Amino acid sequence: MYRIFLFIFIVFFYSCASVVDSGNMKTQKTYIPPQINPNDTVISCIIDGIHFAKWQKQIIENVLQVAKKNNITFDFAVIAEQFQKSKDKNVFKIYEDNQDIFGVIANGWNYKNPNDDKRTGEFYDITMKNEIYYDKQEEKIRNMKDVFEKNNLVGATKIFLVPWYAGDENTIKIAEKNGYKLIIQENIDKDNLIVNYNIIKASKCYVNVPGRVNINDRDIDYMKKRIQGFMDKNIKRIYIVFHPVNFNSPEAVFNTDRFINEISFKFKSATVVFGKVGDGG
Repeated sequence: MYRIFLFIFIVFFYSCASVVDSGNMKTQKTYIPPQINPNDTVISCIIDGIHFAKWQKQIIENVLQVAKKNNITFDFAVIAEQFQKSKDKNVFKIYEDNQDIFGVIANGWNYKNPNDDKRTGEFYDITMKNEIYYDKQEEKIRNMKDVFEKNNLVGATKIFLVPWYAGDENTIKIAEKNGYKLIIQENIDKDNLIVNYNIIKASKCYVNVPGRVNINDRDIDYMKKRIQGFMDKNIKRIYIVFHPVNFNSPEAVFNTDRFINEISFKFKSATVVFGKVGDGG
C-alpha cells in the first residue's frame, strides 16, 4: 500500500512540475523564409549601426511595431565592438524573442578608420581615397567575427554590410577567408572585382534611406524610382538600408512607416518578395 501511494505521489509531483515549467517557458518563434523562385526579386530591409545598447530600446521596439504593421522583416546590422561593450540584456531580448521578424548581419568592428579616426572609412579610407593595410583590416574582421561567434549571432558570422559600403580587394579577400558574403560598393568596380569574386552579395543595388527624421515625399519618390530602376535592370537582390534615426521618435516612425507602406503597395507582387538578407542563399 505504501509503495502504491509513493508511486502515485511521484507521478503527481512530476506532472505538476512539468506544468509549471511549461507555463514559464516561452514558445520560440521560428522564422519561415519565403519561397523564392528564380525569377523573383527579393527586397530586404536593413538597419545599420545597431548594438542593442539601452538607448536603442525604443528604436528597436519601434522597428518591431513597423515590421508587424507592414508584415515585413528587418535585419539588424551590428557593430561588434559597441555590441561587446554596451549590449543591454533587456534590449537584446527584444531581438531574441522576435527572431521570426528580426535577423542580424555584421556591420564592422567599430566604424573607426585605423589610419586616423578623424577620417571616414573603416575598411577603405574614404577621406584620403587610400586603401587600408591588409593586416589592419584582417584584425578588425577577425575580432568582429569572434564576438558574433561567442554570442551565437549566426547571421552576423555569414553576411557583412561593410561600413559606408566602402572596401577594397583586401576587404574581399579577408571576408572570403573568414566565410563572409559582402554588401559593398565603393572602390570595387576596378579590375573586375565584382566578376572575379562571387562572395559579393550586393553592389550598387541598395537604397540608402536619408539619415534624418523627416523623410518627405521627394525622398520617397526618389527611393521608389531607384528601386524601379534596379528592377528594370533585372537585379534580383535589392537592399533598403535604414538608420537608427529613422525610428527614434514618433515623427520618424510615422515617416518611415509611410515610406514602407508605399513601397509595399507599389512593389509587392507575385514576383517581388520581402525577406531577410540571408534568404535564398
